[in-house]
Amino acid sequence: MLISLYRNDRPSLLLSLPLWCAVPWIGGLWHPAPVTVLGQGMVYGSIASWLSGPSWAIMVAGWLLTMLIAAQLVFLLNDAELGGRRNHLPVVLFPLLLALHPQPSSMGPELLGMPLVVLAMRRLWLGNAARAGLSSLFDTGLFLGAASIFHLPYAFLVIVVWAINAVMRPFHWRDHLVPVVGVVLVRFMFWGGAMLLGVQRTVSEPLSSGAPVAVATTANGSYPLLLAGMLAAFTFAAV
Repeated sequence: MLISLYRNDRPSLLLSLPLWCAVPWIGGLWHPAPVTVLGQGMVYGSIASWLSGPSWAIMVAGWLLTMLIAAQLVFLLNDAELGGRRNHLPVVLFPLLLALHPQPSSMGPELLGMPLVVLAMRRLWLGNAARAGLSSLFDTGLFLGAASIFHLPYAFLVIVVWAINAVMRPFHWRDHLVPVVGVVLVRFMFWGGAMLLGVQRTVSEPLSSGAPVAVATTANGSYPLLLAGMLAAFTFAAV
């Protein structure tokens, strides 16, 4: 009954989005989840101390982020016509799947980078439909590179991009190279900017109490190598 209701094209169903997206986070009022996830991205360690703050702040931020991702999925599903017909199933399914997480009231790096992943998939699908060519693939790589700043494994979603390209367009070596250039370019630019500004990278390590501690690490400066890599990435992107 509930699934059949949300399989319809009724924009008013989006009004129930705040209610459904509160399901994974409401348990944090009674059992706050400790922030014990290791920071695998470049910036997660920097915000780990904020994530160990009041439980209500984590809940509100997670609730807003969940609504954003669910709305993105609805528009991606309908605009790219991935569901056969227009529907609003992600309004229900995404919060419920998130609630199945072992610690549904915790905010890890994978959730922080997910909006950028959805943007990457939207750019890829709609770009292929509009025959945007290499520009959509490059933009997809840029979004995945930005998501990998929060959660490094998101960079390997470029393999999914390759698989989609293999199905939707004839093989060409540029179609496989351009998304990788986009990912590498974002990470090089972020790393180079951090080095130029003298910003130290921090990673998160859990304590026995569950609260993370930030450990500063510095990059072994090979600035000429970094600059050469950035210039090479720009050169390949312009080919």
